[in-house]
Amino acid sequence: MTKYSEHMNTVKAKPADRAKEIKNLKAKLDTLSTQLDKEKKINKPLLRDVKNLIYSNTKLPKLESTYAKLQEISSSQEAKKKLTKKEFKVIKDDTKTKFLVYRTYHIIKQTTDKEGNIVHKEEDSHITDYVRGKQNIK
Repeated sequence: MTKYSEHMNTVKAKPADRAKEIKNLKAKLDTLSTQLDKEKKINKPLLRDVKNLIYSNTKLPKLESTYAKLQEISSSQEAKKKLTKKEFKVIKDDTKTKFLVYRTYHIIKQTTDKEGNIVHKEEDSHITDYVRGKQNIK
């Protein structure tokens, strides 16, 4: 599915569907932020900012980006100290940055010849592509 068709699907979504999606995402944000606070991975001012997003009339893209950042924080193992608002903004800015990535794929094709024998062909494929955010580079 292309980005254009995804965009058209979101544009055609009914307001009631969008409202339901926002409500579900706000509930997920609430539980995740509370969990991170209990695990002491975020500090109180950052928790307060997330709660303000939940209780205000926030648009869907902002909620999605905040949820993605909180998931990244919860999956990181090195969070020994609490994350502050300033560090959260650095993560936010990093997710907006585009990086040019060069990737190599090793492809093995399996075919049969005229006699019915299986033939394996190996080749390398090289792709240069843009990736958004450092966490998506592996």
